[in-house]
Amino acid sequence: MNDLTFIAVKTIEDLNIVRILRNQCRLYMTRFTDEIGYQQQLDWYWSLDLDTNKLFLLKKDNNPIGYGYLRVDSDKVLLTGGLGESERDKGYGKFLFNSLIEESKKFERPIQLEVLKTNTRAFKLYESLGFSTIKEDEEKIYMEIK
Repeated sequence: MNDLTFIAVKTIEDLNIVRILRNQCRLYMTRFTDEIGYQQQLDWYWSLDLDTNKLFLLKKDNNPIGYGYLRVDSDKVLLTGGLGESERDKGYGKFLFNSLIEESKKFERPIQLEVLKTNTRAFKLYESLGFSTIKEDEEKIYMEIK
């Protein structure tokens, strides 16, 4: 997958691309699933502590195809991300989440994520990357990498 690059979001244009990709993935989100508008995305981003919140784009042949986000809490790093609809089931998710995991290791905390029980593709991907279930509720599985 030499044609894939994982880069930090640095421009307003990149941030808007993340918003568009995130909106394509919103039905697979475990938390806020409403569509996000341009100004809403800007307001959210500028409210972040950018030392503990990192936003990334995944590009294929320099075209954005996915996004990743990590948030450092006092006791863990939480990951989320997604791919554009036309880029799913091609192995890019593995590259995306491996890249997020590598970025997260810098913070020397447990690395966790959440997945909807109905999202079996993502669950299988996370298991293949070394995540295991730490708890469940009616709709979500909480996972941590060992």
